[in-house]
Amino acid sequence: MWDSSLADLFEIKKLTSRCKLLFSSNFLSLILFAGIIIIWEMAGLDANAPTPSKPSTSASCTPISLDDDNSLVDSVSKDPSILPLTSRHTSLVWTKFTRKRMGDAIKAECNHYSKLLTGGRRAGTIQLKDHLKTCPKRIFQDYLAPYEFHQEDGRRDLANMISLHEYPISMVEHYGFRKSSKTLQPGFKVPTRNTTKKDIMQRYVS
Repeated sequence: MWDSSLADLFEIKKLTSRCKLLFSSNFLSLILFAGIIIIWEMAGLDANAPTPSKPSTSASCTPISLDDDNSLVDSVSKDPSILPLTSRHTSLVWTKFTRKRMGDAIKAECNHYSKLLTGGRRAGTIQLKDHLKTCPKRIFQDYLAPYEFHQEDGRRDLANMISLHEYPISMVEHYGFRKSSKTLQPGFKVPTRNTTKKDIMQRYVS
């Protein structure tokens, strides 16, 4: 009886050991299989993930509007070599010159002829005034100063000329005279013979 019980107990232990071994093997296999599944899914996600785009290194072709930035416009339009006038430059002659820094020296540039003269602290205005007296472009501009033309003055002088030199009144209708008058003063309208006769008579009446 005791031998039979011991034999049964030994078989139970043996069966229990086999079950533990089998359970342990299956559990490890399950963990290993789950790990393989996870690694495979992660690899699939990485393969399907979109490739990140590289930042564009090409320069933008959109033009820059200088008007949108007043400071940028000012920095481009201003000449760094131009110096402002100070309280020492009170003479009106400085309105015809621009002070500029040329290297280590300060010059006065003529606004008409672009000639550079000495413009430092020790330089006076005598040389500037002397230059304006002989500046070619300034003299030319003075000759071309605008003036107001009056038709009545032209008719009066024409009547005086005909009376003084006893020219025929019909000369006002000559092609050469009318053409030369237009060349000398495009705004002058040469009067007709009858109008010129009235102007001459009016000269003696007045």
